[in-house]
Amino acid sequence: MLFGWTVTHQWRVCLLVDEAHNLVERARTMYTASLDQEAFESVRRQAPEALRGAFERVHRAWREVTAAQAQGHRIYADLPQDLLAALDTTIAAMADHLSQQAGQDEALQEFFFAALAFSRLAAEFDSSTLFEITRGASGRHSSESGQHSILCLRNVIPGRDFKPTVTADVRNILEGEGCPIDGSPLRLGKAVEIGHIFKLGYRYSESMGARVLDANGKEVMPIMGCYGIGIERILTAIVEQNNDDNGFWLPPQVAPFEIVVVPTNVGDDKIRTTADDVAHRLEAAGFDVLLDDRDERPGVKFKDADLVGIPFRVTVGKKVTEGTVEVVQRSTREIRDASISAITEYFDKLLRPAH
Repeated sequence: MLFGWTVTHQWRVCLLVDEAHNLVERARTMYTASLDQEAFESVRRQAPEALRGAFERVHRAWREVTAAQAQGHRIYADLPQDLLAALDTTIAAMADHLSQQAGQDEALQEFFFAALAFSRLAAEFDSSTLFEITRGASGRHSSESGQHSILCLRNVIPGRDFKPTVTADVRNILEGEGCPIDGSPLRLGKAVEIGHIFKLGYRYSESMGARVLDANGKEVMPIMGCYGIGIERILTAIVEQNNDDNGFWLPPQVAPFEIVVVPTNVGDDKIRTTADDVAHRLEAAGFDVLLDDRDERPGVKFKDADLVGIPFRVTVGKKVTEGTVEVVQRSTREIRDASISAITEYFDKLLRPAH
């Protein structure tokens, strides 16, 4: 049967086999974390001054862990606690450094996330984790012993490598089922993840020796947590929800420009000077304004304004002789006439109704 499917639907069979392989690989990597000494040494040699002390402590602890191993590969029953403590201190130092120098050192960022994954997996599985050291041939950034090593927490599988502490019969909830808290019917819906909150527990407060005073003035170890909001995720979510065939639009609260002023003919003195005046008055009133005074056809300017998502377009054209301009709302395509003399009041009511 499999041979017949292969002949008749070869691409489908290949796709299923490949997907099955990917699922197995993804399940395997969920319980695997590793640190490569060559990558670490490369980062250590280029580490900024503020991080050198922390990196040196990891370097010494790493060397002590691997120095006594004569075999090329060995599995250990215990985790290297001194190395993990030095690694946690370095992770905290790198987090502080990268928060101020984000995006400037890709190698450092890559090691930071590798170290964080390693530390978190070690904390989660603790003594049940299978800790391996693989020593290889000399590398470009090898240790003083002439060999480099890879530390690995590998293929930790529940039931095989440690015993579960809780066993439960679980399933996904269904639409309309009662809430376990108040019994009200549950509603399922799609959401966009724009940030993260992590409970770190005592892992880093203990390794860094952090202490605070409680309400009674007693010194205690704090439970640490962290959060992050993804600017790129927020922008992606906005674009995903606000778009059409001509591009997208941004809410005025997050748009770099709230209003774009577009003179239809910069060769016409009346139109050009009116557009300049409108733009300057709106800007003086506190609005973020872009003046498109390029010598281009109106259609090109309109298309560009639609494409970049500016919420409102003020079209300055032939109606200036009547004392009016056209205001186009990007999200609805609605066009309204507005008085040139009262243009700031018009946008005050539109964008700042509470004022």
